[in-house]
Amino acid sequence: MFLTKEDFELLSKYGGKSASEFPEAHALLRRVYDKLGEIADGMRQYGYEPSIRRNPQNQGQRFEEYHWAQLCPPYSKDSKSKIFFVIDFTKNGFGIHIDCNQRNGFYINDDTADLQAWESISIDDVCKLEKQDIIYKVVDFCDRHKKEYLHFGKYYNIKSCIKLLDMEQYKQLLLNNKNLILTGAPGTGKTYLAKEIAESFGAKGERYGFVQFHPSFDYSDFIEGLRPIKKAANSSEIGFERKDGIFMAFCRKALKAYQNSENKAEAPKYVFVIDEINRGEMSKIFGELFFSVDPGYRGSEGRISTQYSNLWSADDVYDETLEGDDKYKFYIPKNVYIIGTMNDIDRSVESMDFAMRRRFAFKEVKADSRVEMINESNALKSYFEEICARMYNLNLCILTIQGLSSAYQIGASYFLKLKNYLEDDKLTDNSWEDLWENHIYGLLFEYLRGVPDIDKQLRTLQKAYNLVEKYEVKDGVVKKVITEAND
Repeated sequence: MFLTKEDFELLSKYGGKSASEFPEAHALLRRVYDKLGEIADGMRQYGYEPSIRRNPQNQGQRFEEYHWAQLCPPYSKDSKSKIFFVIDFTKNGFGIHIDCNQRNGFYINDDTADLQAWESISIDDVCKLEKQDIIYKVVDFCDRHKKEYLHFGKYYNIKSCIKLLDMEQYKQLLLNNKNLILTGAPGTGKTYLAKEIAESFGAKGERYGFVQFHPSFDYSDFIEGLRPIKKAANSSEIGFERKDGIFMAFCRKALKAYQNSENKAEAPKYVFVIDEINRGEMSKIFGELFFSVDPGYRGSEGRISTQYSNLWSADDVYDETLEGDDKYKFYIPKNVYIIGTMNDIDRSVESMDFAMRRRFAFKEVKADSRVEMINESNALKSYFEEICARMYNLNLCILTIQGLSSAYQIGASYFLKLKNYLEDDKLTDNSWEDLWENHIYGLLFEYLRGVPDIDKQLRTLQKAYNLVEKYEVKDGVVKKVITEAND
């Protein structure tokens, strides 16, 4: 086995003893420390970055009673040296938990103490394991306690933890409901977020589908329909044949992957994104699939005969595991998840009917929840604070205008357009003016169309955008900040 009881006895025997009194212990303990180092280094293959002190002596020239290593996870590089997973040898066995670097000013409070998730393996049990088996247990712990790690990082304002924690809520909503619609203000990056959610499930390539609905999109595009074909290669005579629509073709691939999986619960997840879902005529596009899209009817129990099922040939069999005519019935496989995006205030489209709404979970994406998109832009990240200040102030001002709400606030995607108006790679007054004139003004004008004092309201909004007049939330109410200049 990799570890021995003698290794742990050395920690107990020499821990706290002076190095000058027991010089022979240095080499003995170093070999034990190196074993922990091998476990820590073994985590690199899973993307974890280890940090370990290999000297058995502390600053007081005494041997430690325990030895530990820090593990920084691959999804939170900015947490390095701030919070980390810890693995350790003590005189009682092998331990794993989550911790932080108190020497850098961080501390454990009542809330974070519950997130440390201490687990241990006794000396007898850990000495029965090979090195790789111990590494597997560490990986399993880190996977099981990712949420605790992210919550721990949130207390210390670690950006990647906050972002991933937000992602976890979207993932859980989709897992629980199968169908999710992201709704919210313009420019909040709903489409980009939908793709991020899909990627978090590993849905890339054939496992990721995308379509944008529009008024002329119909059942034949989405489910199946007749397509014109030449009856012969050298003939101009046209005929028609049944073809899968984009969603049915996607579901066929997903079903094949599901049926080829030994463990159905771990079958590859296929995510289909419908952008601007409410711009299409839903009943016309989904047809009889209106029944099967319900989360409670995923799988073969939700199978239906499609509008063109009488034209299916022997090659069109959908599920070969079923008997008789059921082979030719269509359904949405259990490993298919649907994400829609929509803008509730779009006046050019009809509202989604209540029956379809019942089949989806809805999550509002607020204007200030996606500001990290700006920080991810190399061209704009140095201006992050100024951009956020203007966006936040403008959005507060929007809330003071009668008839407008958070659904009318302006998201970070609009401010990303500043990249188009840089001068010598720098933001200037002209950059801000161009963004206002070419993008934001027109949107706000549409919001306020028909309002009697529209010009006055637009001037007020422009002052907020330029930080000439500032707003704050006080006692739950948005108010203009009164200064000597605007009193």
